[in-house]
Amino acid sequence: MRETQRAEKKWALSQEAFDSLLILLDSDRELAGIKYEKLRLKLLKYFEWMNSETPESLADETLDRVARKLYEGSDIYNLESYVYSVAKNILFEFKRKENKEVIAHGEYNTNLHSTPEPESERLVCLKKCLNVLSNEDKEIIICYYEEEKHEKIESRKQIASNLGVTLTALRVRVCRLRAQIEVCLNQCLRKSVNEK
Repeated sequence: MRETQRAEKKWALSQEAFDSLLILLDSDRELAGIKYEKLRLKLLKYFEWMNSETPESLADETLDRVARKLYEGSDIYNLESYVYSVAKNILFEFKRKENKEVIAHGEYNTNLHSTPEPESERLVCLKKCLNVLSNEDKEIIICYYEEEKHEKIESRKQIASNLGVTLTALRVRVCRLRAQIEVCLNQCLRKSVNEK
């Protein structure tokens, strides 16, 4: 549902957009290419330092977004500072996406034991419980908790619209799914404790 919408909205770097970035780097095309590679190398080091598993793709995504902004007419006065602010946003998005199954679990707490289980066991159980759901229900629960603040509200309106239900009906459905996941999670964690 939402992944399909995002794929349709995905912007592809055009030659004109790339040229607008190169021109900002230097009017001499060769020097601009050298500066571009240096900037990309700095981004790679930044993403590696931030423990990203895919520093190359994140560096490329950062430069693509900067090129897009330039192509769309944005005035960028301090390119390096702007590039790093975009890189920080991309890293945040990537980490959030990487952990979206945890985010689905994040808005409710389960009081299972007086001493909390290690997070790794919880995550293993949560993944098992999410996989018990139908693909549609799994996507709904993940998308429902995916965004933050204002985006969360808009995202939930979009989910309800896609399902052809009201926001209230969506909340009821999510509440039932959460209850189902919580029961499964409790059973899984108890089983894990008993096996020790």
